Amino acid sequence: MQTLPLVLIPLWQAIHASPRRDRGWFGIALLLYVGAKVAELLDHQLAAQLGWMSGRTLKHLLATAAAAVLVGRLGQRLREVGDAKGCFDPNQPRPAASGQLVAN
Repeated sequence: MQTLPLVLIPLWQAIHASPRRDRGWFGIALLLYVGAKVAELLDHQLAAQLGWMSGRTLKHLLATAAAAVLVGRLGQRLREVGDAKGCFDPNQPRPAASGQLVAN
């Protein structure tokens, strides 16, 4: 069940012609996720070899890195969309949730 997204997500991106940059960043995230799964499977062997880190710890670090890659790309896309619409200017105050302006 956990391997299904490894096949379906790239397939879905190809079918719907996702931007090449998105596919590349998602590919990096998938590789980190696969590395996390391998670290999970080799938990005891990695602990014996490394001595100071178990496979479980490495799994969590790699999975966090995969999530960070996706969040980072989402941030890039939001800035690109904002720039294209003329909405994103880091020097201008942005509206807060209450409607008041907040300085950056």
